[in-house]
Amino acid sequence: MKNRSVGWLLIGLALTGCGGTPTAPPTSPSRSAPALAQGPSDEARLVCTGRTAEHISGALGIAAHSPLQPTWAEGVYACDYVYPDGSTMRLAVKDLPDAGATTAYFEAKRVVAGEVTPLEGMGEGAFARADGSVVVRKDNNVLVVDVTALPAAFGAPPRSRANVARTVATTVLICWVEY
Repeated sequence: MKNRSVGWLLIGLALTGCGGTPTAPPTSPSRSAPALAQGPSDEARLVCTGRTAEHISGALGIAAHSPLQPTWAEGVYACDYVYPDGSTMRLAVKDLPDAGATTAYFEAKRVVAGEVTPLEGMGEGAFARADGSVVVRKDNNVLVVDVTALPAAFGAPPRSRANVARTVATTVLICWVEY
C-alpha cells in the first residue's frame, strides 16, 4: 500500500509541475567553464526552490522546518532540508561542463562510495550507497541526496533512509523533466 501511495503522489507531482525560480531551460546541454564560474545551472537551483521543497514535503509527509539556504562552491549547489526534530537531509548538484566530465565525476563518486546498489530507471545512471544516500546522473549534473543525518525511520508514514533518498531523487528528477 505504501508503494501505491508514493506512486500516486509522484503521478500528482508530474501533473502539477515543480516550477520554481528558474524560468527557462539552458540553451545548450553543455556549459563552458566561464558559465560555470558565473553560478549554478537552472537545474541545480531547482533543488533548493520553495516549490520543489513543497513537492518533497508532500512526498515525505513532513515539511522542512527552516528556510532553505543554498550554497554554491566549486561547482556544487547545495542546501540542507532541516526538519522539526533537528535532523537534516542534504541535496547537492554538481554542475559539469560536458558529458565526459559528468561521467568521470559520477564514476569517481561510485568508486569512493565503495559497495553500491545500482538503481535502474533513474536518470542516466544512479546508485544507492550503503548508508542509503542516492547519487544520480542526469545530463551534465550529478545529484546527491544525502540522508545520513536523518533518523533510521523518517517521514509520515515512517520509512527507511534509503526509501526517503529514492523518493526525493525521483521527485527531483520529475521536477527536472517538468522544468
